[in-house]
Amino acid sequence: MAVTCFGCQSATDRPVPSSFTAKPIAKPAAAPAAIPRPSRPVPVVIKPPAGLQLELLERRLSRVESQPTTIRPVAAALPLNQSGNAAPPRLLEPTQPASATWATEIRATLASYTAAFNRHDPVTLATHWTTDGENLDLDTGSRTVGRDAVEQVFEHIVTRLDQ
Repeated sequence: MAVTCFGCQSATDRPVPSSFTAKPIAKPAAAPAAIPRPSRPVPVVIKPPAGLQLELLERRLSRVESQPTTIRPVAAALPLNQSGNAAPPRLLEPTQPASATWATEIRATLASYTAAFNRHDPVTLATHWTTDGENLDLDTGSRTVGRDAVEQVFEHIVTRLDQ
């Protein structure tokens, strides 16, 4: 048995049904009536901010009794210093006491650094570091050691700023 299809001639001869009307629907000429509003007030969902009331906080804390806890501080779990000295290491005392001239020197150094940065001068910026000083980039965490390396970092920054 052989079946032959030559297409759907009968479907092309019929009109396609459509949901559109021949005439467009006219828009109303009058303004729409006012939208009915609820007769009750809108509830407050978020409370307005209130100031910090220290007296109330102190009264609440005075009523709370301290209870014993089994939680040990982290320092108690750490072993003592291997040398047997449990005291923290002391910082070195400054060799010279601070003076009022130091403040003016620090201000002058900051003014020089700011002026060099605004001029986009990487060589002068790098002179604010010691020969073995380091620069830590807080955005990337990269550490640059040495005045020459710091100068290259500033050279890169300046070229990006000048573009």
